[in-house]
Order: sequence, then C-alpha cells, then structure tokens
Amino acid sequence: MRREDIITQIARDITVEGGEMYYVGGYVRDEIMGINVDGVNDIDIEVYKIHLEKLKEVLSRYGEVKFMGKSYEILQIKGYDIDFSIPHSEMKNTQDISLQEALRRRDFRFNAMAMDCLTKKLYDYFQGQKDIKEGRIRHTDKDSFMEDPLRVYRACQFSARFNMKIDEDTMKLCKNLVPRLKNIPQERIYEEFNKALLKSQKPSVFFDNMREMGIVKEYFPELYAMVKCDHNNPYYQEGTIWTHTMMVLDRAAKFKKASKNPRGFMYLALCHDMGKPVAKKDQGDRSVFDNHGEEGVAAARSFLSRLTIERRLKDYVLEMTKNHMKLFEFHRGEDNKDSDFKLKKFFIHHDIDEIMLISIVDSLGRTCDGKLEELEIMKEWMKNKRKKLKLDEAFVPLIKGDDLIQQGFKPSREFVSLLDRAEDLQIKGKSKEEILQHLKECSKKTKKQRLY
Repeated sequence: MRREDIITQIARDITVEGGEMYYVGGYVRDEIMGINVDGVNDIDIEVYKIHLEKLKEVLSRYGEVKFMGKSYEILQIKGYDIDFSIPHSEMKNTQDISLQEALRRRDFRFNAMAMDCLTKKLYDYFQGQKDIKEGRIRHTDKDSFMEDPLRVYRACQFSARFNMKIDEDTMKLCKNLVPRLKNIPQERIYEEFNKALLKSQKPSVFFDNMREMGIVKEYFPELYAMVKCDHNNPYYQEGTIWTHTMMVLDRAAKFKKASKNPRGFMYLALCHDMGKPVAKKDQGDRSVFDNHGEEGVAAARSFLSRLTIERRLKDYVLEMTKNHMKLFEFHRGEDNKDSDFKLKKFFIHHDIDEIMLISIVDSLGRTCDGKLEELEIMKEWMKNKRKKLKLDEAFVPLIKGDDLIQQGFKPSREFVSLLDRAEDLQIKGKSKEEILQHLKECSKKTKKQRLY
C-alpha cells in the first residue's frame, strides 16, 4: 500500500477514535515550496486528542509498530518511512495541547505549518507561507527557539538550501546561542553540514552565515585561518583563501554528481586549501603556497575529526587534499627527467578522474581567467598523455608475493619495498624475468653490505 493511502486509512481510524491527524514540519513546507513532490519526502505526522497507547493500537492494525527516538516518542510502522508522534508540552497534559501551541514550539515559521491528513486543510498560524514568499527565515517563538542550540546550524543550512535570508532578530538569537553550541553532539552537527553541502546550490551561504554568527571563529580554527589569510597573488584576485574556498564550494555543488563520492567531494572542496595559511611565504610583491596540499592534510584531519569518525570520508578527503594540485604539477614538470614514469606510477595508485574534477572546480572558483587558460591546456595535455602512455589500461602486476617466495625470498617487511621496486621496473618496460633477476641482485648486494 502506498504511503499516502495508508496515511488516509489511519487518519480515518484516528477520527473514529476521536482524534485528529496532521502532516507537519518539513513535509508541509516542501509541499508548499514544490520540493520533492515525487513522493520521496520524509513524512512527519502528529496526532491529537488521543493517548499514546491508543495510537499504537491503531497503527498496529497496519503492521508491526516500532518505537523510535531516544525517548521512544516516535512510532513507525515497519516498512513505511513515516514518523507518527503525539505532541507534548511541559506545561500541559499530552492530550490537552492544541495544534497551535504545538506548532509554536517549532523552530522556524515556515516549519510551523500543519495540514489535515484527510481534508488537506492548511493551518498557518505564524505566517510561514509569507516567509516562504518573501524568502526569509524567522524563528517561531523566542523562548522555544532558545531551548535547542542546534537550531543555529539549522538556520544556516536552511538559508543555504532554500536561498532564504535569516531575519535580523533571528540572527541575534542565533548569536546568543553560539556559546551553547559546544554541548551539541558531534553527529547532529555533522548531519547539518551534510544537508548544507549536499542539498544546497550555494553551500557557501551556510558557511558565510556561520562566519557572521561567530561560529567559525569560535569552533572551527581550520576554517577561520582561511578567513584571515589573503592570497596576495594575481592568480587569486578574489582576495582571501576563504573567499576562494566559498567560490569553489559553489562550483563543486554543480559538479558533485560527476564524482564517485559526492559527499566526500564536497568536503574536499571545503578542505582543499586548508594548508595555505601554513604554507604561505612572501616572495617580493606576492605570496606563494608551495606544497600547500601536503601541508593541508593535518588541518583537514583536525577539522573532520570535529565532525565525524567516518573513516572512508576522511581517507578520501585527506588523500585528495594532499594531491589536488598534482595534475598541474605534472604538467608544469613535463620536461623533467622521468616525468612520464612518475605520472604513470601516480596514475596506478590514485583516481585521476577525481583529481581532475577538483582541478576543474578549483580553477573555476576565482575571478581571473589566467587559471582557466592553464586548466584547458592541462586538460588537453592529460588527454594526450592518457592515450600515449595507455594510462586507462588496467595495471596488472607481473610480480606478486608468491613470486618472491618461489624465488627464495622469505616473507618480511622487505617485501613491500621489493614489490614497489618491481612495480617501478614494470612501468619502465622490464619483463618478469628481468625484474626477478634485478631483485635477486639487489638482495645479494644488500646482504653483503650487512656483513660489512
């Protein structure tokens, strides 16, 4: 049975029992804004004028009922992504709270609307539709808003997702809540970051709001370092590293679906230049940032650790932060000795398509055209190199651990260096027999050196 159909059936049963049932929150907001109308919305439903046990009894007619949430106040029917709850108030008995009072406790006015599940009548006591039309985010009730500091991050991400401006009075309340943000669990903050980065056309709005509120300075030193650091370089006429990073973020939002790891790619766009404040050196009338990719790994690791313990995301972002300039570096060093060998070896162990993608958005995230010209030249060069060096052909190692054992080598830490050396020789065109012979000779020399 479709979600909408089962909701209608349950609403009829609730009415028979003397209750009322309403769609609330983001589902109503998104319906009014015309977002996700294809049925993939999260559905939140509130039930009034009946007790929790009666609600459970009605829902159990349609399947196994599960209690969700830390306080087990949310009910779900197994197999349906619908949250049912009974609104509560600290001041009144649960079954006596009114719809208007329950909606008043919601964070923002455009989230404080309800729709009757049967009649589809809209209840908008706090001008939520007006705020949507005017493109502004206003808190619903001052006292209720101050109860949950997470609403500060929610204000920032809603502003980015829906291209809406945070109301001046609401901004003041958010600033007052900043000292309390330290008490929010890491995973809840991470969730708001993910929504801003993956659901916004301009995720920079999320971070610019955080900066204005003082959150960046207070809680994210790796980001704040970029605010204070000026590029002082003709390639970066947009000014600070922060400004450039925000431009890259917005470009990345348009390219993220091309990435194999969209979420990781968005965090990469945010972290890719975190090494510049550390690497910055003045040379005459300009600044340079040599090795800022490598320098940025520590800052990116520290920043991500404030948000998540997710290993896969961290590994992706740290590796890509370190290597995000590599294609430009290979191109600039084309005339160096062994340049083709180094490129091919790098290609074996890294995803060049992902590095090319960050190279593109990094180049687009600025106000001058010089980097775009270099980008187009590098892309054409890379295209020719892929063909010439057959870089897209799968690399199958000629030498493996079993081959070394068969040649009399004993398994040890030395295997890693031996296999790496074998890979180098294979890249240079040596046969399996030639590689094994070379490794034997190297091993004999090593043993003789140890004797002396």
